[in-house]
Amino acid sequence: MMRIGEKIRILREIKGISTKDMSSELGMTQAGYLKIERDEVDINTEKVEKISNKLGVKPHELFMDEKFVYNHQTNSIYGANNNFTFPEDMKKLYEDKIELLVNRIQKMERKLRKMGVPEEDI
Repeated sequence: MMRIGEKIRILREIKGISTKDMSSELGMTQAGYLKIERDEVDINTEKVEKISNKLGVKPHELFMDEKFVYNHQTNSIYGANNNFTFPEDMKKLYEDKIELLVNRIQKMERKLRKMGVPEEDI
């Protein structure tokens, strides 16, 4: 089951909202807000309502045990009974990170081959 803080963090990142903006919206410090995302503190009803409004979901949806699904063809996120568009700059960031990791894997595989590691072990 996804914890509420984790769900808030994921939705915030998907929406492209900074922790600074979220903490400002809630009238608290960034450090205090980050404790919410790490599930280190309980949050009251007022904060749940403010967070859900900022994230564009209904308050009860933050407590539902649902997974988020990214549809690459439509560039949309589905989950918590909601559908919203994934920000292009965030999509590019993830694509760049994936490309970097793929390149690292390929480099490591080449090194292993040079070291004589059998192909089935790579």
